[in-house]
Amino acid sequence: MTSVSGLPVFPVYWGDGQFDGEKAYDILGLEKSLAGWGSTFSMSEVSPDFIEYLGDAFKDSLVILFEGNPIFKMVFNYLNIPYVDVVIHPVRFMPNLLFGVKSNVRGGNVYLQSWAIDRSVIEDYAGYIKAGFSKRDAVPELSDATDVALLFLQTDDDRSVVSNGKFLSVEDFQEEISLLVGRHRRIIIKRHPLNKNDVSYFRCGLSFRRFEETDISPYKLFYLYPRSTVYAISSSVCHECKFFGVDGRVLYRPPFEVGYAGEQLHVGGYSSLYESLFRRDFWYGYFRDCLSIDLGKVDSKMVHLPMPENFTRIMLNSWWGYDKIFS
Repeated sequence: MTSVSGLPVFPVYWGDGQFDGEKAYDILGLEKSLAGWGSTFSMSEVSPDFIEYLGDAFKDSLVILFEGNPIFKMVFNYLNIPYVDVVIHPVRFMPNLLFGVKSNVRGGNVYLQSWAIDRSVIEDYAGYIKAGFSKRDAVPELSDATDVALLFLQTDDDRSVVSNGKFLSVEDFQEEISLLVGRHRRIIIKRHPLNKNDVSYFRCGLSFRRFEETDISPYKLFYLYPRSTVYAISSSVCHECKFFGVDGRVLYRPPFEVGYAGEQLHVGGYSSLYESLFRRDFWYGYFRDCLSIDLGKVDSKMVHLPMPENFTRIMLNSWWGYDKIFS
């Protein structure tokens, strides 16, 4: 970004002087804990002191947020501080991570959507994965596949399961789980790899004999049970499975809406970007078209180097089953 814009770029850490996270919690009157963090997602207003604190810390800046907290975005909107919010996209099986990206500047989301990846590219890659399974002699189970429910559990601290400051689990959806059991003959449970001791479904008041657990990867499950239905509180698998031709239903709500090339973006939605964030010409266009910053003539040497496979996963240490696709 510096090479494109000529502007300095500074990473902001929890307590590096420019922004003191502990002080922010004190101003908000929150305890410095998971519960305190979770409560920020239900806040509809913040104190003038917090607005002043963020304003002083980020004035005259373009802020790049990674999975930005809603109260930060609320304050930045109020103060007209431009931001780009970046989240890890629900599709996780491509050679590199996709990102959901949105901006609060005029014309920003139209520009981002012009860089969005086409659904067909992802569908093709899902097809490659299914072809890989077929070469490994894995045969889809079609006889009773429509009677199969694939229930994916989540971590205890997933921001997408926060409701009024509480972190939801499948225990909070006993009625929905009961209907699910009545609708399907087989209920296959897949625990989250970062929460392998999760036994929350034991406490749903249903017979344990109706559940069976699996260590098979989500993508192989989609292949083995092509007529099944995927369920989760809000997990990305409910979005991913559709690229494999499998129906997915969230018990709560999706973590966020995403848009692909040629689609109308939902209000508040995120554009689906693949490697664009790491392109100089992407940022050149954003500064020029969205921030009205004259950067002069386009550098004819603005060459984009292709990213090696798993580059973004390595940077973020975010593998989410990718390394076990064929397990």
